[in-house]
Amino acid sequence: MSSNLEMRTVDGNTTQNALPTFVSAEGVVTTIHPSDEMFLYALRNRGNEAVARAQYLRQGRRIAHTFRRIGAWCMAGREAPKVLDFAAGFGRASRYLARDFGAGNVWVSDVQPDAVDFCKTSFGVNGFDSVHDPAALKATDRFDLIVVSSLFSHLPQPSFHAWLARLADMVAPGGVLAFSVHGAHMADAASLPPDGHLFVAGSESLVLDPNDYGTAYVTDAFVRAAIADAFGTAAFVRLLPQGLCGVQDLYVVSLDGRCRVTELPVLREPVGNVDHCSFTQSGQLRVSGWAACVDPDDPVNHVFVELDGRRIAMCANQIQRADVAKFLGNPAVEACGFDVEIGIHPPYAPMRVVIVAACTASGCHGQLLAASLADLVQKRPYKKARANRFWF
Repeated sequence: MSSNLEMRTVDGNTTQNALPTFVSAEGVVTTIHPSDEMFLYALRNRGNEAVARAQYLRQGRRIAHTFRRIGAWCMAGREAPKVLDFAAGFGRASRYLARDFGAGNVWVSDVQPDAVDFCKTSFGVNGFDSVHDPAALKATDRFDLIVVSSLFSHLPQPSFHAWLARLADMVAPGGVLAFSVHGAHMADAASLPPDGHLFVAGSESLVLDPNDYGTAYVTDAFVRAAIADAFGTAAFVRLLPQGLCGVQDLYVVSLDGRCRVTELPVLREPVGNVDHCSFTQSGQLRVSGWAACVDPDDPVNHVFVELDGRRIAMCANQIQRADVAKFLGNPAVEACGFDVEIGIHPPYAPMRVVIVAACTASGCHGQLLAASLADLVQKRPYKKARANRFWF
């Protein structure tokens, strides 16, 4: 079956090392530290280094894109805001923040000194070491935008309150704090205690003490009370449900009404599925499925296919899919299907990586598939790309 959609195919002359070249063309350093637990976790789940690498970089891009949109909204008209990526790890998102805000305007902090050193050396950002005790953190700088992805989702209750208060002190006048949590939707409601904070001593980390860094679930009431304790009752608060990678709830806080925190638009990423991906008898790679975004102001603009990080095709999503519209409860997204065949040259190598993703009008990406060509050729089941419940 040939596609009847508008399609642009580029020459497929790629190499096994094309991924770093492609991503670096976006102005992002793609070096991954061998001790990066985020990457190692993806590798354990994917079982394929190239696929894990692609997923790792894609997720970093998604996280940074969310924080860039928050910064653009809350810091509108402000030149060179000073940004802190707190609990940054080895810079999965920091590398993209450095590109978006300028490396000289970005600081990183983490309890692992080698992670801070790696980010400073690799991405040209500023940085300082963090500590386990918030009261012992010696940082004196204040920041226009502090972003914290997937730290509070792992903290016991005393640390949750203490770190929120410490970070509140580091927000500059007119500044904003954005942090993510595991919302109540991710836990069994019956298991949440009356105070709204459930902590389990265990996480995917093989390095950090599970009693200090486990897995935490919280209610909205708990988070808002903690924000009031840290910032005062005059704080402006915006909850973006599942606002980080479609999984964790995201809170945006400021003491300055001019940041328009409470008016911040809900951030919606594209969603979708690859229903079929395999080689045809003629040797073409056929990819079909659907992609949509329920945000009427940011519809899916196109679907693209990459091979080893190099874009080899783009197509529109215009095929009628009444089943998807019913599933999403939104008739406006019915024209969301895509079907495309792509010629791959030169002949494939089994471990080369295929990524299928959707892109909205604002440039927000949603990954639909990451698999090796070997999986597709041998028709082995592939793991559909989705955010992990805990680490993503």
